[in-house]
Amino acid sequence: METMKTSAKINTDFALKFYRKLKNVAFQENIAFSPIALSFSMALIHMGSRGSTRKQIEEAFNFDDTGNGSYFLYQNYKYFRSVFNNPSHNCSFSILNKLYGNTGYGYKQSFINDSRQLFDTEFEEVDFIKSAQKVRCNINSWVTNVTDHRLPEFLPVNVITPSTVLLLLNLVYFNGVWHHPFNYHKTSKGKFYINANKVTQMHMMKTKKYFNYADVSERYRYRILEMPYVGEKVSMYILLPDNINGLNFIEDKLSHSDFEEVLENKLKSTLLMYPFHAFKFANISILDLYLVLWELLIFFYPVLQI
Repeated sequence: METMKTSAKINTDFALKFYRKLKNVAFQENIAFSPIALSFSMALIHMGSRGSTRKQIEEAFNFDDTGNGSYFLYQNYKYFRSVFNNPSHNCSFSILNKLYGNTGYGYKQSFINDSRQLFDTEFEEVDFIKSAQKVRCNINSWVTNVTDHRLPEFLPVNVITPSTVLLLLNLVYFNGVWHHPFNYHKTSKGKFYINANKVTQMHMMKTKKYFNYADVSERYRYRILEMPYVGEKVSMYILLPDNINGLNFIEDKLSHSDFEEVLENKLKSTLLMYPFHAFKFANISILDLYLVLWELLIFFYPVLQI
């Protein structure tokens, strides 16, 4: 249990570090990303890296904080994946990876075997030089199939070029049903404050149920609500600033230790009439994550020695 807590702390610390970088790139935009999926991918890259690149990945993603060596790290990610894919949680949560390597580089069989065993990641050797666009189309077909046609054009034209050496695809999928579902017929328009100077009308869902809730405004300047999914093994946590302009404070000050303390000691079952704005993911634009990762990592060539 302690080792899993250590891994959870490592991932949460990275999530907060990455989010603070990301919000500067996506200023005033909604942000959705999966820290565990990014960590999962970088752990796989870490397994194949050496020298300065390996050290920088360890520092950026806190991989060196385990104190138990790399194999411990990889085994933990293997365990995480088995937990996420557990159907007993009554939620669909999957992480899918696939590696594509340019032909002729003599990839080590040990790396290919470990990728499959520890990360459930298949490796395929392709020709990026002569068949870049054909490879792109094949990759998009694979993504379309594994996502049930939700991402028909995952890689746009010219993303793959003849200079591409290794490509790691990472997909994360989650689908869950609220333990306390909202009544669609009680949805109505209401005010949603983007900041003190900007307010908009949004569809607001409402329900009156017992939720785990805490007001920690005095110390942390936010209120927190737990919204469980069916089965109550997985939850969404919503943090509401104590004032309209309080989001920046939470973004800058939130830490794993403080958040863990709130979850373990502050939440209490409370009867609430809770309004929650309806939302969906639409018109998603993929940020150039390279710009964000560049501030966390300065890769040295060659990146991988596999």
